[in-house]
Amino acid sequence: MSTREDLKREQRRFVVWVAVAAAAHAAVVLSAVLMQLYHIRTHPPLKVVSVSLVSLPGTPGPAGGPPAPSPAPAAPVPAPKVPEPPAPACRGG
Repeated sequence: MSTREDLKREQRRFVVWVAVAAAAHAAVVLSAVLMQLYHIRTHPPLKVVSVSLVSLPGTPGPAGGPPAPSPAPAAPVPAPKVPEPPAPACRGG
């Protein structure tokens, strides 16, 4: 079977591969952090202010736009005139 020296050699190889895998994981995480920091330094954020929800002084309406037109009042609609039927003729006697 295997001797004690063979077991120690296999254990040492296993520890080396675990250390290599841990180092590779640390390198990937570190490179992701460094790439983000590099991107932030080389591309500063744009200083843009959105004013679509802000009312400007001196202008009426929401967000500085013209006021919304109010609907015109509806004119009353006259009822159609129905002519009265003629009175029935009466025969007198």
